[in-house]
Amino acid sequence: MFLILFSIKPLAEPVFTDVNQPMINYTPESGLSQLTVTAIIQDDLGFMWFGTQTGLNRFDSYEFTQFKAQSLKKNQLAGNFIRAMCRIHNFLWIGTSTGLSSYNVNTGEFRSYFKDFNDVIPSDNITSLSCFKSSVLIGTEANGLWSLNITNDKATVIEETANMRISSIQQTLHHIYFGAEKGLFSLTKDEFKLTQNNQNSVQSLLLINNKLIVGLSDGGLNAYDILSNKLVLSWSNVLSEKIKNKINALVKYKDKVLVGTMEGVYIIDLTGNIVDRYKHNASQSYSLSDDIVLSLFVDKEESIWVGSNSGGINYLTQKAKRLGHINQYNYQDSPIEHADMRSFALDNQGRMWFATSKGISIFDHGKFIKAESLFEQLKPLKSAFITGLLIVEDGIWLTSRGAGITYFNFKSKKVEFYSPANKNSPSLSCNAIIEYQNSIIVSSRDYGLLRFDKQKNVFLPFISHFTPLPKNITGLLVVNNELWFGSIGYGLFRYYDGKLEQLTVKNGLLSNIIFSLALDNKGRVWGASDFGVNVLNSDFQLVHMINQKGGLKNESIWSVVFDEVDSVWLGTSGGLVKVNVNNYAIENFNVMDGSQSSEFNFGAAWLSPSGRVFMGGTNGFNQFKPEHIVAGKNIPQLRLSKISILGKTITPQNSPKAILYQPEIIKKITLEHEQDIMSFKYVSLAYSNHKEITYYYKVIGLSEQWLPMEEGSRQVNLIKPAPGDYQLEAYAVDQNGDKSKIHVLNIELLAPWWWSQFSKLLYSILFISTLVLVFVYRYRVYQNVIKDNLAMSELKQRLELSLWASGDELWDWDVINNKIYRYAVESRIDYGKEVNHKNSKYMAEFVHLFDRPLLLEKIRLCLEEGINSYEVSVRIKDFFGNWCWVLDRGKVVHRNEYGNVTRMSGSIRDIAELKLHEDSLQELNEKLEHKVAARTAEISKKNDDLEHAVSQLKLAQNELIESEKMASLGNLVAGISHEINTPLGIAITAITHNQDYLVEVQKKLDNKTLTQSDLIESISSQMESYRLILKNLDRANHLIANFKQIAVDQNSETQREVNLTEYITEVMNSVKPLFTNKNISVVIHGPELLKITTYPGPIYQIITNLVNNSVIHGFEGLDKGILRIEISILEGKICMNYFDNGIGMEIYMLQHIFDPFVTSKRNQGGSGLGMNIVYNLVSQILKGEIKCFSSPGSGLEVQMRFPINIC
Repeated sequence: MFLILFSIKPLAEPVFTDVNQPMINYTPESGLSQLTVTAIIQDDLGFMWFGTQTGLNRFDSYEFTQFKAQSLKKNQLAGNFIRAMCRIHNFLWIGTSTGLSSYNVNTGEFRSYFKDFNDVIPSDNITSLSCFKSSVLIGTEANGLWSLNITNDKATVIEETANMRISSIQQTLHHIYFGAEKGLFSLTKDEFKLTQNNQNSVQSLLLINNKLIVGLSDGGLNAYDILSNKLVLSWSNVLSEKIKNKINALVKYKDKVLVGTMEGVYIIDLTGNIVDRYKHNASQSYSLSDDIVLSLFVDKEESIWVGSNSGGINYLTQKAKRLGHINQYNYQDSPIEHADMRSFALDNQGRMWFATSKGISIFDHGKFIKAESLFEQLKPLKSAFITGLLIVEDGIWLTSRGAGITYFNFKSKKVEFYSPANKNSPSLSCNAIIEYQNSIIVSSRDYGLLRFDKQKNVFLPFISHFTPLPKNITGLLVVNNELWFGSIGYGLFRYYDGKLEQLTVKNGLLSNIIFSLALDNKGRVWGASDFGVNVLNSDFQLVHMINQKGGLKNESIWSVVFDEVDSVWLGTSGGLVKVNVNNYAIENFNVMDGSQSSEFNFGAAWLSPSGRVFMGGTNGFNQFKPEHIVAGKNIPQLRLSKISILGKTITPQNSPKAILYQPEIIKKITLEHEQDIMSFKYVSLAYSNHKEITYYYKVIGLSEQWLPMEEGSRQVNLIKPAPGDYQLEAYAVDQNGDKSKIHVLNIELLAPWWWSQFSKLLYSILFISTLVLVFVYRYRVYQNVIKDNLAMSELKQRLELSLWASGDELWDWDVINNKIYRYAVESRIDYGKEVNHKNSKYMAEFVHLFDRPLLLEKIRLCLEEGINSYEVSVRIKDFFGNWCWVLDRGKVVHRNEYGNVTRMSGSIRDIAELKLHEDSLQELNEKLEHKVAARTAEISKKNDDLEHAVSQLKLAQNELIESEKMASLGNLVAGISHEINTPLGIAITAITHNQDYLVEVQKKLDNKTLTQSDLIESISSQMESYRLILKNLDRANHLIANFKQIAVDQNSETQREVNLTEYITEVMNSVKPLFTNKNISVVIHGPELLKITTYPGPIYQIITNLVNNSVIHGFEGLDKGILRIEISILEGKICMNYFDNGIGMEIYMLQHIFDPFVTSKRNQGGSGLGMNIVYNLVSQILKGEIKCFSSPGSGLEVQMRFPINIC
């Protein structure tokens, strides 16, 4: 778990050959059209194409786009069963079972070739293709080869291959090589001279380095050297002895060959030796999904694509194997038992030691062994949490959490345990161990640093006299003669020459928690923390910090090690990270890149003597040579994948005026003015890390700022931009900060017709005409003003009369000049000095002291806060010195250009009587609220009690229902057990009988008295016994299979398709044990092929409960009876009627039969839930309805109706 140093030079390190190679699996759930993938290819733009038996699929690392065939249409895909694909420039050629097609990647157009439209074509049933310059060679199912010149579409039949089934084709400049059931053939292109090279059935071919690799139908491989006009066998190999193994696919992979077989994928070199293998492992979710491999492809990034028979597509990135991930699923003969890695060490015998959170494992001679199996003295540490390992001289030191410190001597086999119980160490929980100044130093979790005293054979506190010295010390590092160590909560420390120095967040550290430490080749110390990495120079000064801003995906850094090349490796909570020590460039590795998991462990980082880096985590460890992890910029390939206008996706086929080519190709788009709602979707062809890509865009003409695309959408939406020219730019950035090239799309949005030159002239004429009309209008307005003045005089008179009648008073305030104009027919208010102006100083003369602040605040809000009106009730003084209530209303009439109020108007109304009524009403409301609150509290308490009672009742009901279900299953199990005992007993008796015969024959054989008649009699008798054994075991197997399916259905609420009549029959067979003590016959009538999609489990429960009800109640006191089930379809629904000829029931029980807890057998253990469960299953689960009919002595009829298919 922590940094380990060695004091001696060990023997050669072991080599780990069995490593995990995680694959991404794509299935129909991912969008693929089918699990069977027969052909794979990559186009010029980088998109992946997959052929299946149900169509063609294009994959952009995020989504699959499916293409389906339309029968005998030249501009559509020729067929859905795709068998082969090849590429010439921007054209994909697709061979199907019903014709040949080409697909133009630039325009998105299909073109198909059929025998019905060209008599030269010998067959539409295509098995193989080979593209070469300007022609395509086509192999057929039973009609040999034909070729197509793609420049003039001329088809030519190669007569020499007539009546052959062509499985694979390869060609050079002068020769065609093809495999058939009759063997391997070569054909000269000039004379069409046919030569048969072997007679073995050929499945696949590959040309590589002037060799022809031949995959045979029996699992064999042959390699031929191509010498002028002949093939010379170079080597032969059989990959496995499995019968009927086939070599389905051969693909070049660097300087090796990928071989797709019925047993997974092999990698062989050019001499036929097996280098590696990929196969399905049921215990590993990231392994090959299916061993039957039908197609292979190596893409431009040298990543591997595998098409399988029933597992879809598997994708393996080129980085995965290089990181050498190993866990409990590797080395199946002797795997490591626990994969939670904490520390590593290599002893002087070349054995690798692994510390885990559950003991120690040793890797020796290609096997993982538990340490206690090799050294029984270490048994006390069998399940201990081991934190650190240190090889010193002839022994090993081990630290732990909870088991103290241990030393084991390899030569003497003696072990010493140091713990508080043994009084030789103060701590049980330790973190790391290191050798410093010829002493063993241990960091503990509760006693700080400990030093081993050899003379006293004890661990004692070290430099404990310093303060503050933390109790929980983590990683240790020796730099020259200095001891560096981290802590939990106290930062980083350096001890040398009797001095102790400390750095914390106050000195610039990212965190006061320092986990692990490492020294690089520049003399800098790297300190891992929970907020990133601190880099310090030899003077104990912080020189650099790395966190998420610097490119880390996760800032929790648990382990760190320098690889002695040019990089520091970090184990984080977000995967494995490589940091270049020269420029701090970061490269992140996730699980699909080969990282053991996203979570690495505290201090589990180590550099072996040979320079191999070990990084441990919760799912095993990575081990690799740093120089094999080549840092390369995988620049994301950004493509414009889809354009939508007004919500509709446009293509060259449906919108040729807008675009002539596919979105991935175009550089400019021209749109009509009404097409002003548009979306542009982008994709980065990053198949291994597409989830780590972020996208940015800007629209020149609208904004110069780069904006992130919405997470998960990868889409830019432009809504209602003005007509004009725009430039949409976008780029993508991966998890390492690598950017794609900027994608540029020019957008021209045309102006509408009404903004043309003619339209502008028309607009000018309309403007002049408008001016003339305005003049005429203004003159007429002037005439109307004169009339309005007369009307105003009449209005003023009416206003005075209204004020006189209402007693209101009006006011108008000129705020600028602080003049107020009041108008009332007969004023009752004594304004004093406030008659003609407003002044808070004199307001107390006529406004009550308690009301004045509220009035002033209302006026202030209008003047200063932008409020436009106020309304307030205040008391004012009348001419007799009395205070009376009035309603003062004011409203802002005008504000200047700065928003300041220049004029306000309002009114004052006498509300004395209204105020009196208001006070009375308020007092009444307060009394009413007190009464309502008291009543509400009382009702609330009763409701709470009622809800509690209801919840307890529902809980009890649910428990009884579950009990009822389990009881029925128990009865069924008991009956099945009885049924199975009979055939098993017969089988055992027959086996015993045969054994007796064998003993008798053996005895006669030993005595040399065995005759032919004895042997014939024995064989005959045993054959009859074996027939009985097979018959009865087959019956037992049938009973168990029925019970398994019924039991699964009973406890499952999953929909599936069932034959209802057959299923009811199986259910009735399975519940027969319920009435074994009675002579009850079962009659089932229903359509034989009635298949429905429903919930089989509820149907089983319904039948079980009905039968159980009939046995217990209906046939009570009867020795025999009849159960009849009738199934039919009426008006689109299933009608299922259940009958028994039992004793029937009283009218009261019939009326309450579906109610819970209604039973006539309560004193005999009945719960009364059986028919209630039936009712709920029919009405709620099956979405149907149920009715029951019965009377005393007439038996029982239950009618059920439910849909054929339940949504």
